[in-house]
Amino acid sequence: MQRFLFLFPEFPERKYNPQSVDTNILQMYNNLINSILDLSKDTTFETTLSPDAEERYKEYFSQCEKSRMRSDDFWASVYSKAEIQVLRIALTVKLARLAEIKSAFVEVEDIECAVEMMEYFIQSLRKFKATIPKPKIRTSDLIRGIFMENPQANQSEVARMFGFSRPYVNKLAKSVRLTGYGYSSTQTFTANDYGENGV
Repeated sequence: MQRFLFLFPEFPERKYNPQSVDTNILQMYNNLINSILDLSKDTTFETTLSPDAEERYKEYFSQCEKSRMRSDDFWASVYSKAEIQVLRIALTVKLARLAEIKSAFVEVEDIECAVEMMEYFIQSLRKFKATIPKPKIRTSDLIRGIFMENPQANQSEVARMFGFSRPYVNKLAKSVRLTGYGYSSTQTFTANDYGENGV
């Protein structure tokens, strides 16, 4: 998931609009595409960050590093990849602006645009992740995990710790020995089968 750039816009309710797209906008778009297509396929050139652009990138890189260092593994990966993705976006912006400014450098305006886009992508990812329900950890899975790590764990103590009966804990321990972990392929059971309050 961290490798993707997410767009999660909040669109207002659409209403009927009889007006078409402004012809000037269409013309600008066509001119932009044609200017890119006019670049010869055999044309090669090297580009690098201008001094101002490099300074701005260093600022964003440092910002990402600070966020990465205080994040969990998931978001650390997001910020680590953002440090590279923002350069790719800046190069894309640079190519789109060749018709406007024919420069051998990726300018600071390109980096600024890329940074703003990258921040929007990260914010969209936050919104997307907020819509994903977090998995619930069942007590029965925690008990199974104990016996996976320590098959000789004291069943009476485990039952006391979690407030379940020893027969129920014993059943979970047996399921670990029989199936390696989790549920038997031929039998399922819950704490209610043993008079418990839940799993």
